[in-house]
Amino acid sequence: MFPKPCESPREVLPLDKKPRKAKGKKKAKLRPGATTSMNGARYAALVEKEFKGWAKKLWGKKTPKTVSLIQDHERCLWMDKSLDALREAGFQVDDEFPKYSPDLNHIETVWANLRKELLNCAPTEIERRGKFLARLRRVVSRMNAQGGFAGVCGDQKERAAAVVELKGARTKW
Repeated sequence: MFPKPCESPREVLPLDKKPRKAKGKKKAKLRPGATTSMNGARYAALVEKEFKGWAKKLWGKKTPKTVSLIQDHERCLWMDKSLDALREAGFQVDDEFPKYSPDLNHIETVWANLRKELLNCAPTEIERRGKFLARLRRVVSRMNAQGGFAGVCGDQKERAAAVVELKGARTKW
């Protein structure tokens, strides 16, 4: 079942600019076996540390009591510790939406069109890197001239309405 439109606001959380490192500082070394990828504990810590501040930046003192958050289906985002941290920060996680909807992601359409254009002018023999890059530039220039990359999200409202109307099924996009 596709979710009903939520009465609480849906916003994109702002990214804070990271302070630049002072000149001459050494890069921190990772301990052996450490990872820089996101995991459940790291996401929960991020939520605990940052989300209340982000909400305050978005809505100021009038922060809604409950904010609906839509996040992708990466496993670490849905672990109990992560969900508990989100609830503690005042976020309600919407989980009834399509796991994957290229119709809502305009860049997927752009990439598909780019692949199609590159295949239409593909050489019949092995192509060296320089020749491929030249062909890629020509295709991108032609697509730009035709408006292929312009206004990447200009039709987002229409796309979203079509996906909601079809309850997550594929649309004309």
